[in-house]
Parts: sequence; structure tokens; C-alpha cells
Amino acid sequence: MERPALQAQSVLYQNDKRALARAAEYLANALRVERERAGLLGEASLRWGDASPEPLFTPEEIAALAARLGGELKLEYRFFGRNTGSALGHDLLAEDGAAELLLVMNPDVLLAPRSLTALHAALRLPGTALAEARQLPLEHPKVYDERSLETPWSATACALLRAGAFREVGGFDSDSFFLYGDDVDLSWRLRLAGHILRYCPDAPVCHPKHLDAKARWEATEAERYYAAESALLLSWKWSRPKRLERLLELYAGGTPEQRAAAAAFERRRAAGRLPDRLDAEHRVASFVGWGCAAMRYSY
Repeated sequence: MERPALQAQSVLYQNDKRALARAAEYLANALRVERERAGLLGEASLRWGDASPEPLFTPEEIAALAARLGGELKLEYRFFGRNTGSALGHDLLAEDGAAELLLVMNPDVLLAPRSLTALHAALRLPGTALAEARQLPLEHPKVYDERSLETPWSATACALLRAGAFREVGGFDSDSFFLYGDDVDLSWRLRLAGHILRYCPDAPVCHPKHLDAKARWEATEAERYYAAESALLLSWKWSRPKRLERLLELYAGGTPEQRAAAAAFERRRAAGRLPDRLDAEHRVASFVGWGCAAMRYSY
């Protein structure tokens, strides 16, 4: 049986280079463990797309880091020359790749040694297009079926995808989403096309977060803005007009970031730049309260 090639990819933006090197080394180690224990993956590469104002790395630094990875992982670096955001950056990285599998991951994510093996095992289950890792220290609280591992949507902070399914649905909707919500939208379009998403609790990864003294996530100003923007765009695109209007009313008297997101949405609507609406029968998309799925617990 021919072993599928793997392309891991991350979009960079002014990241700490030591943290990036550490993430690459953890990925290389997970590959080494997969080859020792299962040996089902073929050649592997890590593509970095740099959306920073200036290049983070020189060619010499990339060559030196590639040598440190010990041959487990081919390292490729591309400077975009513009701030693409997450969705467009990943689409650009994936557009000319030949690998059968895509590992979409945040640049600071650290894979546990056996996580890649577990993700690949879940992806091989019938009908599966995407297998999502378990994020630590804050596991996402959305529900999943503990037997089948099926989940209503998947975060792509670290997710293994079949490249064919990713391209079948057009990748991320980078015309609509810049930073957040792109993974929810991709998940629902995959499910609309008949694919299954699975959550892998036995595939932990460390996804660093800024936590306060009570272990609560401290979001940045940009994170608050794009979270509000994506909530509006998802409500529009996935045919929830009543939810959209409730959000716009709430944001009108909300935080500065929410007011700015509402104003930007209205400008898009006036200019006719909103995406086509999908899933009018509500077969796939689910909104529970202010979230996009039922929750197992609260942070």
C-alpha cells in the first residue's frame, strides 16, 4: 500500500522564532514516532507562509533549522509580502501542494509524540475528511460523540485533513473570513458535501493561551474584533437572519470591538460583498445560544 504524503502548514505573523523552531521540532518528533509505531505516512513537509511586515527568517536560518530536524521533515518558507490573515494564508499554502494529507496548524502548536498517529487513525475511519486534535490547556468545550468521535464542527488550530476533500469544497472562504470563523465555515461545508468530522481526545497538542489568575482565556483586542466579525458573517452565510439581527442589535451597544465589527458588516452589506447564503434548511449549521454548537461544559 502506497503511503500518503503529508503537508503540514502554518501561517506566521511576527511570531517568536524560537517558538516556531520548537513547534517544528515537536512535529518532527511526532513524525518519527509515527514511523516507528505505525509507518503509514510517506514523505512529509512543513510549509510556513509568513504574513509579517518583514521576513522573519533568512534563507540561511531556514537551512539551519531544516538540518536540525534531522531529515524527518522538509521545511519550506514563503514570505507573502502582505498580511493575508489565516484563511487566505492557508489557501495559498495548500493551492499547489501535491500531498494527500494536510495538517493545518497554528504556528505555536506543540504536538504530543503520539498525536499524529492518533489523528491519522481517526482520519482513516470511513467517510472522514477531517480529524481534530485536542487542545490543551483549554480543551474546546463543544460536544462530540464519545463512541464515533463525530463532532458538529472542527477547530483548525491543529487538524488533519484529506487534501481532496479540502479542495472539493474550495478550501477556506478567505473572501469572507480573515482570522476567526473560517474553520467553522469549512467544517459545515465539508459536512454539507457529505463528509464526517471527528474529534480526537487521544491526540493532545499544547496550544498556548494567555490565561488570567483563574485560568480564563484573556483575548486580545484583535481576537475580540474578529470573533465578533465572524459571528456576524457565519449568521449571514448560514441563513440565520434572526440571529444576525439580534447580534447587530447587541453589538450596537457593546464593546468597541463589537461596534466596529457591526459597522464593518453593514458596509459589506451595503456594498454587496457578503457571501452567498447556504443551508437554508438548516441541515448542517447549528447555533446554540451565542455559540456554534452545544457545549459539554463552560470555561
